[in-house]
Amino acid sequence: MRRLIVMLLTLVSLLAVALPAAAATATPIVLDGQNTAVSMDSETGLVTLDQFAKAVGAEYKWVAGRQEATVVLGHRSMVLWAASPKAVVNGGVRTLAAAPGLSGNTLLVPAKVVAEALGLYVAGEKDGALVLYTGMGLIRSTKPLNFAADQILSTRTRMSMSMTSVAEPEASESFSMSLGQTLHTYQGDLLLKMDMAMPGEESGTIEMAYVDGKSYMREPGKNWMATGEPEPDMMLEILSAQFAEQWDASLSSENPALDGAVVTVTGTSEMDGVTVVNVMVSMTESNMMPQITTAMGLDAADAGDVGIRKYVQTYAIDPVTGMMHEAHTEFQMAGVDDAGFAGDLRMEINVRVNPVSLPLELPADFPR
Repeated sequence: MRRLIVMLLTLVSLLAVALPAAAATATPIVLDGQNTAVSMDSETGLVTLDQFAKAVGAEYKWVAGRQEATVVLGHRSMVLWAASPKAVVNGGVRTLAAAPGLSGNTLLVPAKVVAEALGLYVAGEKDGALVLYTGMGLIRSTKPLNFAADQILSTRTRMSMSMTSVAEPEASESFSMSLGQTLHTYQGDLLLKMDMAMPGEESGTIEMAYVDGKSYMREPGKNWMATGEPEPDMMLEILSAQFAEQWDASLSSENPALDGAVVTVTGTSEMDGVTVVNVMVSMTESNMMPQITTAMGLDAADAGDVGIRKYVQTYAIDPVTGMMHEAHTEFQMAGVDDAGFAGDLRMEINVRVNPVSLPLELPADFPR
């Protein structure tokens, strides 16, 4: 018996030596829905930093004397050192869970940590592959607005403009305007409210409705009246012309403004009961001015004294459905003309989509 036990133990030890240790599984990294040539160790979550940087379009720099690696993507940056858990992320010191390992002229780093530091959205893993999205990838994957769906859609546009002159103060002037719209659609019915405040115009709210197959309208200070038209399809076409085309154009691949923009994932938040990814788009004056001068019919000389002070867009996107829950734009442009007038234009646009299926809240005086 003892001899048999010794033989079995010897056999087990021989098999242990003969069989190789289980190799770590390398899984691809998927970026914006496409497989990259970079793989991540599925057990450790590590990836070679230089290859990862190349795959996501980041700049990579290696300083051998300090065993230091720097990656830059848009406005985001990360500096790491071999055998040190300290890292500098966007100028701030951060302590990693473990120090990066040295691999030739690069580092072995946790893919998820670096991705988030560079402003990428980590969607998780699918079939063993790490799935990442750039902010631009999320924007490009959004679906167009569907004005016929059950939802509450609200928009608000604010604009102000001033022209001032030191030489002629009495000639200085300024004005502002505000336009808001709220559209509630439910099972084929809809209720639209529009309010506008402009210089020289009486402010008020116009309401339109299509309920139970009939069209209604109420102007400021008046009662509801049945109109017989427009039909809901026509009303939706009007809204589509105002917003959907502009929305689609701003997100389309043909939009030149996004080509030179810096797009960054700023984090996630809860909105309408789902997790949305917050994306920020910032454009520099060099990106925007050629387009604005073209749109205004100006040449470079005419636009020499006009400059973009701010152009920022923020989006809240559901990465699962591709739905845009919110879009916000802030724009400021200033300049001086030959007569010495200094102009300042500011605009703010907010679009909010709440995908709820709720009955219309009709006013108390609505005709039944």
